[in-house]
Amino acid sequence: MEMGRQALRSPDDWWAIVLGSGYCWTVERLGTDAAEQVRLTNLDQIHCRNLTEVETNATFDTAHKSDRLSVYAARREQHDARGAMQLN
Repeated sequence: MEMGRQALRSPDDWWAIVLGSGYCWTVERLGTDAAEQVRLTNLDQIHCRNLTEVETNATFDTAHKSDRLSVYAARREQHDARGAMQLN
């Protein structure tokens, strides 16, 4: 796992991080209205808590060509099992 932090110049930076990460898949599955509600709720919390950075940890895996799809499926299941996005 690679530990990281990303500075937020404004609360809107957080949404750009979300859409540029693996969470973009989750956002797409929410649908337009629900994704907008998640965005607004989280932007409000970032503003209220005066957050200036978020954790952007990354996990890297390797796979052999023959099992690439099974690794992807396992990762997706783990992601789905964790549920909603969390802010620190």
